[in-house]
Amino acid sequence: LVNVTDDGKGAREKLAKGMGVDAALIHDSPFALIGPPNELIETLQKRREQFGLSYVIVGGDDVESFAPVVAALAGK
Repeated sequence: LVNVTDDGKGAREKLAKGMGVDAALIHDSPFALIGPPNELIETLQKRREQFGLSYVIVGGDDVESFAPVVAALAGK
């Protein structure tokens, strides 16, 4: 799940409420990537170090907004 948004906290809280879970669970899940590009870059770098994850599936609606993340991490 990728959601590029300036209000990452609000988006995580909304998703968590809809799922009936704590927002911290969404924030810490390696299956959710929600927030502004700078936060997503930092999160992806941490997940690469912690879990060895280096690929993310981005839905068609988020491709353009995710482009700055790709540009920042390309070749790293």
